[in-house]
Amino acid sequence: MATFNAIKAIQDISKELVIPPENPTYDEITASYFSELERDLKPAAFLTPSSAIEVAGILKALKPFANDIKIAIAGSGQQTTPGVANVRDGLTIHLRNLRGIEVDAEKKVVSIAAAERMGDVYEKVGASGLGVMGNRHSTGGIGGDAVQSMLHL
Repeated sequence: MATFNAIKAIQDISKELVIPPENPTYDEITASYFSELERDLKPAAFLTPSSAIEVAGILKALKPFANDIKIAIAGSGQQTTPGVANVRDGLTIHLRNLRGIEVDAEKKVVSIAAAERMGDVYEKVGASGLGVMGNRHSTGGIGGDAVQSMLHL
């Protein structure tokens, strides 16, 4: 019941944020996961924000349900550990719509959105004469790598 109420709270923000299993996009998102173990986990719905403001709205709406539901967050869905980027019967906040790479070559600063893949990042950043730390394969996502890199510093 808590998951149903949490979905309703998100729909009150915008119905477009909620991708239920009967929506064809649900299967598209599920198929995009790198790991079959993650693909096998079926959430009650995917939540697909397109901006940081929408992410904040989702988190505020979910806060009253935080102790009663399972929540996962996916950047591009390349994490292989089950339950990290997807969750069974809970809600997965999938950041797939958060895309963009901004390079300020003068300040030597790169801003990368949560759903970017490293190949695109390396291409754009390299063209500016800069480099970034990331994984070795171009299809890997930035989200999990950024967190994983910070945990190993």
